[in-house]
Amino acid sequence: MNVEATLENLARKRDELVLQAHLFKAEAKDEWHRLEKSWHRFTQEVDRLAEATDDSDDNVRSFLRALAVDVEEGYNNLKESLKDPLP
Repeated sequence: MNVEATLENLARKRDELVLQAHLFKAEAKDEWHRLEKSWHRFTQEVDRLAEATDDSDDNVRSFLRALAVDVEEGYNNLKESLKDPLP
């Protein structure tokens, strides 16, 4: 897992969603708040673990991968829910 590439990919997706924030439906706002907490936790853990460990450690990579998957799936689901339902 390339942590920098993952971080860049998630940051790009996050930025795209920020631009659409004014379109969020009421139910999407709750999901956005949950994802923001996950995003901040992910970035804090990346920073903390980068200082404390070697990123080649399998446990570290597995932990970061699980956090990244949660954030990415949430972003993808939220983005899908914001698509215009009209053809």
